[in-house]
Amino acid sequence: TITYAVPAVSKRNSKLIGVAAVDATLEEIENILTSQQWGDVYSFLINKQGEAIFHPSLSANSRQNVMEDPIAVPITKLEQDNHGNPKLFNQLLREMVDGHEGKIRI
Repeated sequence: TITYAVPAVSKRNSKLIGVAAVDATLEEIENILTSQQWGDVYSFLINKQGEAIFHPSLSANSRQNVMEDPIAVPITKLEQDNHGNPKLFNQLLREMVDGHEGKIRI
């Protein structure tokens, strides 16, 4: 289960009012990510260390199952070739790990 929580802070006095949180299982997140595919486009999920939590190549149902332990696989191993191409993916990865929003066409 993955939990995401944010504080609710008063705009009047900046005091903590409470916390809003949501829990989701990895299976629920995977179902959402796999339902949002268009042609060759796919989604993946990484942690703050840039390791794949979900990637189509790590799916148990995938014919391209490349690793047995998906938690320890750096996303670069799945998205780049042995020469580090596409190079632009490194910039995208840094921005994702830093929590930035946006898009880059690779």
